[in-house]
Amino acid sequence: MIYKLYEKGYFDYYRFIVDEAKLLSLTCDESIILIKILDEYNKSKKYSVDNILNGLNMSNDKFDLALTSLMDRGFFEIYLDYDSNGIGEEFISLKGFFNKAKDLLESNPNEINDELTMINNLVKDKLNRILTSKEIEIIAALVLEDRYTINDFKRACKLLEDKKKNITIRGLAQALATKEPVEKPNPTSNVVKDFFNSIK
Repeated sequence: MIYKLYEKGYFDYYRFIVDEAKLLSLTCDESIILIKILDEYNKSKKYSVDNILNGLNMSNDKFDLALTSLMDRGFFEIYLDYDSNGIGEEFISLKGFFNKAKDLLESNPNEINDELTMINNLVKDKLNRILTSKEIEIIAALVLEDRYTINDFKRACKLLEDKKKNITIRGLAQALATKEPVEKPNPTSNVVKDFFNSIK
């Protein structure tokens, strides 16, 4: 639906990105580049770094860093499309961005902010210090993009504490990605218990 609105020129993506940059965990450079990508996408679906970079007052290093971050975090994808002669061209897909926009617009911003605040406070208490802006940005990305909740963070903290490991942002991210082990039933436990109960 949002993509259709975008195609017809009814979706104000510029204002949306500027207003929701924090919830989307976008830096200033990433926001600028994402807006430029959406501008260019209206003209052509072909992927061109030169077209995106054109007109941006940004160093190549900053541009490359922000563009790679956007792609790594799923805001856009690059794919090859081949013509009848077998010649491939790079095209861009913005499905990731539109899915993120849809999820954000359908969510309750107050609930998200409350959840982020609780998680930031939890991690701050565990680290026993104030969080840096980069750490806050990483936590926001884990919540908004990977959909981890306060309970997930509590589980990750417990997992690290049980293993006697220091709690760090990197450690938390790894612990969050660790699936909770499924407790396998012991096939002999009930049999053994029943046997001993029967001979009492």
